[in-house]
Amino acid sequence: MVLSPFSGRPILSATDEAVLVWLGLASAGDEYGNRQLHKRLAQPGSALGFYSCDNGHCFETNADAFITIPGRTVSEATIHFLGFTAEKTAEIWEGWVDMYLDLPRVPNWFLCGFALDYINTTIDASNDKDDATWRRVMTILGVAASLQDFILDPAHRHIRAKHSCASWIKQTIQERYNRLRNIQTASRSRAELLEPTI
Repeated sequence: MVLSPFSGRPILSATDEAVLVWLGLASAGDEYGNRQLHKRLAQPGSALGFYSCDNGHCFETNADAFITIPGRTVSEATIHFLGFTAEKTAEIWEGWVDMYLDLPRVPNWFLCGFALDYINTTIDASNDKDDATWRRVMTILGVAASLQDFILDPAHRHIRAKHSCASWIKQTIQERYNRLRNIQTASRSRAELLEPTI
């Protein structure tokens, strides 16, 4: 078996994807395995009541209303979505391919745990007031600038007071993976609403 950069189950089911692309609420996948998805479809409960909108017009369509998600659960794009830099993403993906290349089946959720193992907890910071140290630690660990900015947002200082830098990175990455799985589950639910009853 050869792992391609695009393996694992699709995040959006085929039926749901077709409708969302037609409505302009999702894009087709790009050459890197990413797509745009309307932010409201990434929220809990997005499976319910969506198709009752008038041709999807209950959604904003400006560029800020969309997020980039990977097309599949196991891909380089998924690792990048979790919050790693391009360089760290490539390193993790190469390690994943080397480790799991010859295995016939690997559960999709293994990828998140595998990526979390790349967060070296011996390199850490715990002073919630020292943003510069936290940013240095996150840069060394290969955390993308967007995730660094999220973690260092002053609104999250109370969380930083309770957790070390490495543990907060791991928690946030796990939450991002869970969000991706929730998007996948919501897509399956919407697709079931479209299936004709027999």
